[in-house]
Amino acid sequence: MSLDQTLAEATRLRRFAFNPIPSHHHVGFPLFSYSSARERGLSADDFESEARRTKSKNIQVATGAAWDLAVIDVDGPKGMEVWESWTQARGIPKTPTIETPRNGRQYWFSVPAGMSTVPTRRLWASGEDGHSGIEILGNGRLARCPPSAKLIDGRWVPYRWAPGLELGSLPMAKLPMWLVPPIRPKVQSILGRVLNPTITRSDVFSAKRTDWREIRDRFDHLARWCNYRYR
Repeated sequence: MSLDQTLAEATRLRRFAFNPIPSHHHVGFPLFSYSSARERGLSADDFESEARRTKSKNIQVATGAAWDLAVIDVDGPKGMEVWESWTQARGIPKTPTIETPRNGRQYWFSVPAGMSTVPTRRLWASGEDGHSGIEILGNGRLARCPPSAKLIDGRWVPYRWAPGLELGSLPMAKLPMWLVPPIRPKVQSILGRVLNPTITRSDVFSAKRTDWREIRDRFDHLARWCNYRYR
């Protein structure tokens, strides 16, 4: 995989009205604070300059209603087993699909009409294997895509479009609503007060000790409330 291939794929993703962002080689983080770029989009010039400066060949795309993209991220063999049992019972439309390095899948769906927010939710997680799970990637999240690669056991394993299910080879299906569990209003209200969805990595690194104490106290208060309410 060359840097030119990465730039070409970023250009192709923009043609589909997606928002590609250069990603760190070893972890699933963007290379810079992306909170504003996530919503307004990162220009082709900014993408290229950052990718060339860091020699990064990995790409992530912003997910959520603003980009008409909801991704179902299925990790690991156990996650695939659970996913297949769900889809056999309910059915799932064909849609562009990525084969991920740990034998999982990413299913790319468009956002149903009238859905202004795609919640990011973990739908299932294995209690035995930390690499297995099923998650919706929605507003405020990023999904890694080809030609990215991940370092596993000393070798780089690429993300690949599944044969016959490449982006552009078939229409994107609408996200099935049975995959979107509702959030109770009280929970939404509590999370809205505690979590700041626009926080950036620069905010994290510039936070003072007193800021971290306040964050700790806020989360500790929430944990105590949940424990009291649902014990």
